[in-house]
Amino acid sequence: MTLIILLIVLVTERVALQGPQWRVERYLIWYVKNCSKSVLRKADDTLGLFIFVGIPALVFGLVMAFFDSDIIDFLLGLVVLAVCVGNSVVRAYYRQYLNAHNRKDEEAQEILKAKLAMADNGETDFLDADVTTEEGSIGGPLKKERVAEESKQVESLNFGQILIWNNFKYYAAPIFYYVIFGVPGVVFFVTLMYLVESLQLNRQIENLSYLKGVQKTLETWLEWTFWLPSRLVAVGFMFVGHFSHGLEAWLKMAADTKVSSQQMICEVAMAAEAGHHEYNAKHMVSLAKRNMGFFLVIVALLTLYGQIV
Repeated sequence: MTLIILLIVLVTERVALQGPQWRVERYLIWYVKNCSKSVLRKADDTLGLFIFVGIPALVFGLVMAFFDSDIIDFLLGLVVLAVCVGNSVVRAYYRQYLNAHNRKDEEAQEILKAKLAMADNGETDFLDADVTTEEGSIGGPLKKERVAEESKQVESLNFGQILIWNNFKYYAAPIFYYVIFGVPGVVFFVTLMYLVESLQLNRQIENLSYLKGVQKTLETWLEWTFWLPSRLVAVGFMFVGHFSHGLEAWLKMAADTKVSSQQMICEVAMAAEAGHHEYNAKHMVSLAKRNMGFFLVIVALLTLYGQIV
């Protein structure tokens, strides 16, 4: 059942699940607005904060336990994973970037690179801004000075690394938690990630400012949830890319708790694509797709041997 749900969601996500009703933010905005102050009596209450993050996962777990039906589990898993996996904004920007690349519009490429960088680094106003070039609209006027200024903040990552990290956050990590912990696992993960990103992006959500005092705690928890899947996804890069180079990079960082998950993913991915010195976006996206296929094969094998339902 898990494999079937994964295949259905990954096939349909690119073409059919693009409306706002398929974005997890829509539902978690309501949750933050209506439940944050009632659950969190004190802003510095760590236990209350954990309960607040875990309530959506607990609700789904109780619903599935109450009905105890394979059909309910299948339908709920399908809908929840469809909502939790992917990021339509990032996907749209990447498609626009490819179109600009094909027509050799360098100005549009630079603007879209900056937009994707800010999608990862956190600039909602910047993301919502429209861009117009002589070749066509990418949304409305955006000054080159703003692009240059914002791009300085992400000089540590190249464009390919930004894409591979976004792929991990919005695809690989949610799928990992769904496969291992089911619907409650993926709901807990995306709830935590949404809260952290909303605070980092300064989204204008009612009662969100109430969580500002615990932002560092939430960020620490999110990094903990990234730790294991980032190491396992990086193993996949080794098998679908240049194994020896990828293994060398993986061994240097895998057991080091001081190495962030982002650094782990990006550096192993670059090492696994060692034959491509420019590390361009297409190579990184191709690597991520091959890696996803690799893990689907692993899930299929585990299903055949009865380890996954």
